[in-house]
Amino acid sequence: MAIYVGTKGSNMNAHDYILSKQIQWAYRNNIILIGSKVNRGHKAYTQKLGDNLFEPLLPEVKGNFEEADGEELTGSPLIKHILGLKEKFGKNKFRLLYLWYDTIGPESGIHHKEIDEFTEITKADNIYFHAMSYQDLIIKLAKKYRETHRDYIDYIIERYL
Repeated sequence: MAIYVGTKGSNMNAHDYILSKQIQWAYRNNIILIGSKVNRGHKAYTQKLGDNLFEPLLPEVKGNFEEADGEELTGSPLIKHILGLKEKFGKNKFRLLYLWYDTIGPESGIHHKEIDEFTEITKADNIYFHAMSYQDLIIKLAKKYRETHRDYIDYIIERYL
């Protein structure tokens, strides 16, 4: 296992330094790391949620996480949040932005259909709702800001696309 350690005067950037500290922490705590695609990618991800935390989740938060079924767009928590926003700010005084990582396969098609259905529901109720994948967001940022922020744009493209 490679462990990266920055030294005074080294050219290690902040991201690499923090990542190296996280990997060292996992190694010291006997936590096995996997790549972003399990067997591919830089081994910087834990296999279980609990291994990724310095303190355990509160029971109710852990329950919410474990009960998630991937259909959060149609679930009652989202509806409760919308009702709360409408009550506090009025129907047209807020915008909802839904960001997600798109995938390949049948699950992606189902997810896109759910987003389209939810978009129609919000339109019918005059609620401003916009959905965008992180991939689309990063591409838009790259087109607009590559000239002035090349290093950061290159970093997020390498890390997330």
